Amino acid sequence: MADELSGIRRAVVAAGSQTKLAAMIGVGQGRVHDWTVKGYVPTSRAPIVASATGISLIDLLRPPKLKKARKRGKEVRSAATQ
Repeated sequence: MADELSGIRRAVVAAGSQTKLAAMIGVGQGRVHDWTVKGYVPTSRAPIVASATGISLIDLLRPPKLKKARKRGKEVRSAATQ
């Protein structure tokens, strides 16, 4: 499903906001924002995020799928995936 939320985005929704999730796990909101942009949680933080939100470890650790774009007849990776 193309519109499926990443594990970290689902964790943010479960917590209510990035700020609330950050407070629950003892990190700054900026750190949660960084994870949300990347699409996954570092292995060192995933267990506490999973415990706090109920989102599975595998979903929190799974990096986003590579997106490919077509440019002038050539396949290139989008900037978000590099």
